[in-house]
Amino acid sequence: MLGAVAITVIVVRSSSSSVEVGAEEVFLEAATDRGANPFADDATGGYVANVKAKTSTGTTSGGAVSTTAGAGAAVTPIKSVPAQEPGLYGGTRDDGRCDAAKVADYLGKNPDKARAWAIALSIDVADIRAYITRLTPVILVVDTRVTNHGWTNGRANPYPAILQAGTVTLVDSYGVPRVKCSCGNPLTPPLPLRKPTYTGTRWSGFAPDQVIVVQQAPVIINVFVLQNTNGNGTFARPIGTTGVADADKPADVVTSSSTSSSSSPSTTQRPTTTESLPPITQEPTTSTTERATTTTDGVVALPPTAEEVRAEFVRRRQVCVDAGVVWPFEPNVSEDYFAEPTNDDWVWTVRAQGVTKNGKPQVWIWTFDPRLGPMEATNELARQANSVCPAFEDKTL
Repeated sequence: MLGAVAITVIVVRSSSSSVEVGAEEVFLEAATDRGANPFADDATGGYVANVKAKTSTGTTSGGAVSTTAGAGAAVTPIKSVPAQEPGLYGGTRDDGRCDAAKVADYLGKNPDKARAWAIALSIDVADIRAYITRLTPVILVVDTRVTNHGWTNGRANPYPAILQAGTVTLVDSYGVPRVKCSCGNPLTPPLPLRKPTYTGTRWSGFAPDQVIVVQQAPVIINVFVLQNTNGNGTFARPIGTTGVADADKPADVVTSSSTSSSSSPSTTQRPTTTESLPPITQEPTTSTTERATTTTDGVVALPPTAEEVRAEFVRRRQVCVDAGVVWPFEPNVSEDYFAEPTNDDWVWTVRAQGVTKNGKPQVWIWTFDPRLGPMEATNELARQANSVCPAFEDKTL
């Protein structure tokens, strides 16, 4: 939020030693790999689904991705799949294969890890148990790109990763992967990379052009339609349940993202300009008509994208930096800024996350509705920032 030093590398620990890697590097994580820096004990009981990764059928958008390191590398697009797509995830009927309460118990006994875990997912430490037990256990059936977070030097260290099909995860109510069950690591949506390269052992069947990213659903998914990884067909798992409520798929569940229905919003999105990763921190649109708002002067406006919200935050911050504002807290040596959707298309959570030179994590959280103007502070550090930076509370954009 307030440091002037930008960190262009991240540090992760391999199975043998500490490795410094470029920020464009994507790590391959097999379904059997817990990683060297887990946040918690294994919550799967050692279970790994025997899943043969299916061919991904998502959409692609502008830009390209390097699939191998070095000059002359092949170039392929990244596929985006809507989280509400039936069969996107798999599962074992009547068994969630992930003990979310075990992760919560472990974090409850390890407050330092709990604090870093909560920061990574933009929640309060006190809300960890309620948050994690509302998630739904699923099994990846396609190799999936995420941002993983390892426990390193007392903080959640984010790094780009591809999780192999067969990995057990917990997803939120919008279908976004949030926890890797074998290690308890928090997961967040992947960020676009200009020239990603892949590091790690490639498993049989791995193909960069078959990797997907999950695009957040436009509405809460009350029932997940999962592929039966121990048999044929699909079954239904209600949101936030662990397998005990699994049932046959309801007749009213849409079985294709192309099916037209008033209950199955379109997930049309704006194209990206760098890597073909969609802006999955942006809540997908329902339709131009539904999302449009007519202003007092008769102009039809659309809700902003995550990129636009983040840019507006950075602009306001820079106004105060240029004005010589002295921030009332410890400066950071590295910072990240995020725009995250809420249930309202127009309202966003803006989060700034930093680390001081002593390794202390800091997080600032605002609520932002561009129709109103001000960025409303929702935690103490953000309130301190607003007290010295009037631009955050500016009502004119």
